[in-house]
Amino acid sequence: MRVMISGQLISLPRQCICCGGTADHEMTATAKRKTGKRVVRTQTRSFQFPYCTACAKHAEKWGQAMLWLGLGAIGAIIIYFLISNSLVGISAGMGVFLLGVYFGRRGERVAHTLKQGTVSITVMSCPPNG
Repeated sequence: MRVMISGQLISLPRQCICCGGTADHEMTATAKRKTGKRVVRTQTRSFQFPYCTACAKHAEKWGQAMLWLGLGAIGAIIIYFLISNSLVGISAGMGVFLLGVYFGRRGERVAHTLKQGTVSITVMSCPPNG
């Protein structure tokens, strides 16, 4: 699979970027860039990446699993500080963290079972046409 990147243009073949199969879905990835010190300008770019149905489900489940892991960690910290550094706070925070880990790992297993195969993609940068 060949990916062409030239300046602001990305050209991808209609193949799933995960398994190399026929793509019938697209997922959007965005990137933000801030420039300037006094006047800050934010520039957002988005790109569409082709996925097959199975890999789109896999990618969605993986994202949900990572969300659970993050929420567990953040929830543990918040509860620990809300209950003011006591043994109850530590216990409650650890409980929330373990719930996040449980649901995150469960989501990872579901995502792994949905995964078909992998294809490595070589990205080559092309000089801009001047």
